[in-house]
Amino acid sequence: MPITPLVAWDLDGTIYHNVLELDFFGYVDRWGGREKILRFNHLNPTIRPRDIKYILTFRPKWMREMTEQELVRHGFDLDKVFLIMNPSKTDVHQSEAVKFKARFLNYYRFNFYIDNDDFLRRELQPLTRARCISTEQFYLGGANSDYGNG
Repeated sequence: MPITPLVAWDLDGTIYHNVLELDFFGYVDRWGGREKILRFNHLNPTIRPRDIKYILTFRPKWMREMTEQELVRHGFDLDKVFLIMNPSKTDVHQSEAVKFKARFLNYYRFNFYIDNDDFLRRELQPLTRARCISTEQFYLGGANSDYGNG
């Protein structure tokens, strides 16, 4: 039986097309709360929820319940998805997100990290053994067949 590579996915801007990828905490503050931002999250039509088993997001832990609710709303089975979130309660600089993700990917020896943020992928790639690729590369560039979904 072939070994299935470990693949982690980013949430905002990758699994979801949303405004949160632009100014996450600014939007939460301006729109008067986290519940109001849910309606702006739209599932990226390229992805298939069944392909996703690990989600690695830098959303802070106070957003876990909301994040789980929106994942269920978009067809994810939380019994089959492992959600890894930022342990911090506050917003931090993007460089901290890169370090957090690199530590996690390396510790658990992930093979791929899917993120549609070109800048973050460029910053993250030198820090991790995981191959950092976009959604399109995953589905069109061969990683999907490596993953067993070809």
